[in-house]
Amino acid sequence: MEIFVQIVEGEKNSTLQMKDASQANEQAVINGFFQLFGSRVEATEKQERSQKRPPAGMVVPPIEVKVPEIPKAPKVETKTESSISKKLPLLGSESRMTQPLSEVARIKPLEKSTDTSMEEPEHWRTGIKIDEDGTKRYKCRYWCSCGNKGNHYVPLDAEYTYCHECDKDIPVETATFEIDKDGIPGRDEYGNFFIARA
Repeated sequence: MEIFVQIVEGEKNSTLQMKDASQANEQAVINGFFQLFGSRVEATEKQERSQKRPPAGMVVPPIEVKVPEIPKAPKVETKTESSISKKLPLLGSESRMTQPLSEVARIKPLEKSTDTSMEEPEHWRTGIKIDEDGTKRYKCRYWCSCGNKGNHYVPLDAEYTYCHECDKDIPVETATFEIDKDGIPGRDEYGNFFIARA
């Protein structure tokens, strides 16, 4: 027996086709098929009469199935665009505080500290570090071919410095062409006495 069923109910649409299945299988599939749509299958007189499988070669009339009408869902009212306000207040457009924040939080202005431990080291201003034995070392900015850059403090007679990253030796030269009477080179606009590039 071959069954072909197509159901269209509103937006729901489904098709079922079966070949060479037992009568019980066919009935179970048909019942389940209609239950997907929320309907019960009510057998008609023609279906009840054809409970037995017909002999081979006999033409079987199509099965008629009554599908009860499913009530439509009630229509839900939605707000129209005109009833919803689209104008929002601008951020910061309202004044929320009448007193300055510093008065409310009682914030005191920062006073200069007399504690010298918080101050910058002297060599940041002068560009000269003095070792414990009295040796002066001068600020040298370097740029390495590995991409690293940094500062070293080198003695006046230094010919090379090294990269912090790859330890490559980098030749040192004066940052400006000025040299004072004591043999100390002039500083560039960044405070460097020497520069080194690899």
